[in-house]
Amino acid sequence: MTLPSRPKKRVNVVWVVAITIVAIGVVIALVFVGIWEPFPTGGSTRPSMTLSPASRSGSFATTYIASMRPAGLLPADLSVRLTVNGTATSTAPMASPGSPAQVSANSKVYYVTWFDATQEGIVTSTDTFTVSGLDGFVPATSYALQVLWKDGAVIGSTSWSG
Repeated sequence: MTLPSRPKKRVNVVWVVAITIVAIGVVIALVFVGIWEPFPTGGSTRPSMTLSPASRSGSFATTYIASMRPAGLLPADLSVRLTVNGTATSTAPMASPGSPAQVSANSKVYYVTWFDATQEGIVTSTDTFTVSGLDGFVPATSYALQVLWKDGAVIGSTSWSG
């Protein structure tokens, strides 16, 4: 007695359908979390960050991240710098939360400190930056904090006067 071959074909069809469903799910998940971009836009997609206007108090200027896209970034992918009267300082890698990154301009040292509001170790909206100087800010001087992406492009900035 020979069994009909029809059930074997049905099993093969079930496997093909199952593998296809899993593959589609994986592709959708990769696209959703931004790991894979199936249709390149012709260039790299940089994040963007909107910083609040800086509020100055004595020798401190503080700003918070009002919005950003994507929702979170690794601090290792970011750096910071100041511009003082339009002249940019050298960049400094983003320091760990609560630790200052040091930049210098015109022989003055400034510190940029990132505070991780949600304490999850990534840069997100509502996190804050504080800029301070050993001698405070020079009167009649313009300052700008710039946050840079790993390729050196400015993705967020805010300014204030000394």
